[in-house]
Amino acid sequence: MAIQQTFEDLMAANDEFRTAFWQGRARKPTIRLLEKGTFTEYRRQKCDKTNISISQVKVPVVLSDQKFREWFLERVRIEL
Repeated sequence: MAIQQTFEDLMAANDEFRTAFWQGRARKPTIRLLEKGTFTEYRRQKCDKTNISISQVKVPVVLSDQKFREWFLERVRIEL
């Protein structure tokens, strides 16, 4: 239900997403619940790797770093 609602909201609110979906360049969203503490640990690791303040590390929307992507996927508890 959450995935369908999110998808419908994206389709209604975002012309670029809607076009990309119909062209086969986007798909329905995936919702994954992660282990407790995952984002805190991610922020710490990101600070250590990039030598920036923790206040500058935001929760990622898209991960281009394959190593972090795999790290997050290892911590998935439930996929809706």
